[in-house]
Amino acid sequence: MQHLPPARRAHPAEPAPGTLLTAVGADADLFDVTHYPVRAQCRICREPIRAESFLRAFEHDADG
Repeated sequence: MQHLPPARRAHPAEPAPGTLLTAVGADADLFDVTHYPVRAQCRICREPIRAESFLRAFEHDADG
């Protein structure tokens, strides 16, 4: 079986309101650097997204 590269999405990863979570599953505050990495659900496609640090934009998960 051939391994396919991850699908390229035609939209930016934008977190849906109320879906921001810390690595331990607590509600995340994007302005609190201790909450990173932050997981969320994409507002557009509802797939998982992640921001590794305060200075990095959200990206779709490689598995998602």
